Amino acid sequence: MARLKILCPVDFSENCRHALAFTIEFVQNREAEIFLFYVVEESRRMHFRGAADKLEEDLERMKDLMVNELNIYQQRTGRQASVGEVHRRIANGKPWEEILRMSGNITSDIIVMGASRKGKNAMKVVEMAPCTTIIVREKDMEFVMAD
Repeated sequence: MARLKILCPVDFSENCRHALAFTIEFVQNREAEIFLFYVVEESRRMHFRGAADKLEEDLERMKDLMVNELNIYQQRTGRQASVGEVHRRIANGKPWEEILRMSGNITSDIIVMGASRKGKNAMKVVEMAPCTTIIVREKDMEFVMAD
């Protein structure tokens, strides 16, 4: 059985946390790779000497986000989460374009992302994604996958 490749764009928002919680629940008992992906928007692109430090800081924030969500899963379920490999990637550009590009680069099977009410980036991704796309936006929703 091939490993499931899941692209999970992150922006450190509450909706992002819900999407990551969904992803963790979804991959239980599956062979999976999770790709956490953060896009630095074009308008915020760094043109200063501290760019390398900022990149390292963002990678650490992604790691901390995943560790926190794994701990929440364990506290909620009483079980250790099994998520397989977790990769962290960062790109510069328009979020929806970079998400689609990364999805193609890693040949993702699923994109799981949080979205705000307006969700312009999410709508573009849904319209143009080369794979199944799951948009998570419900606040305080608990995800329970059937065994």
